[in-house]
Amino acid sequence: MLRVGIVAEGKSEWFVLEEMMRAIHPDIDFQRIRPDISATGSPYGWRGVKAWCQEFGGRLDTFMTGVKGKELDLLVIHADCSMAHNAGANRPCPPAVDTADALRDVVVRQWLRLAAQPPRVLVTHPSRSTDAWVVASLEPPYRRLASIECEDSVENELVARHLLRKKDGEVKKPEGKYRPLAEQAAQRMSEVCAHCTQAARFVEEFQAVLAVVQLERTPEL
Repeated sequence: MLRVGIVAEGKSEWFVLEEMMRAIHPDIDFQRIRPDISATGSPYGWRGVKAWCQEFGGRLDTFMTGVKGKELDLLVIHADCSMAHNAGANRPCPPAVDTADALRDVVVRQWLRLAAQPPRVLVTHPSRSTDAWVVASLEPPYRRLASIECEDSVENELVARHLLRKKDGEVKKPEGKYRPLAEQAAQRMSEVCAHCTQAARFVEEFQAVLAVVQLERTPEL
């Protein structure tokens, strides 16, 4: 059993990240850390991620190993590239990697206040949103796949295809509607990674951590 904690902007990101990891390694126990839907006044979105990082950055080791028998093997920290301008990390797109790299540096050095990214912490920045990973898996293919990582309103494609609905100017993403879309993205992971460089990066880095964990658990002969 792999134990993975997730600090994300919102609940829909939980679904996508979980399904992507579960498609690679089915035996996972997820701990949804942020957003904290049980806490009154707890901030959502990137501000919630930032607040959590600032609170726990100096004691990540303790947080990940503090509960005996339920130690975390991996901690995933998520923030979409669409919020990068709020952190002075926005860069011209394409390429998507420039903003993702700049935002990762902000998260590690400024929010977590660490000199380097810990080996058991996976920081991911979908460009420009996690919805791009979902839209990249649709059939028939999204007509602007070549620029999907540089578009701010990809989620509107899900509304246009009547997969989700918009209310009061906001695209609603209830679990019953969004979870199947996340599952499809995971099932079509190769297509998603072919068009979304930051999805490919997430998959590669997750597989690398998974390999280390499995190696450490292999008994010596």
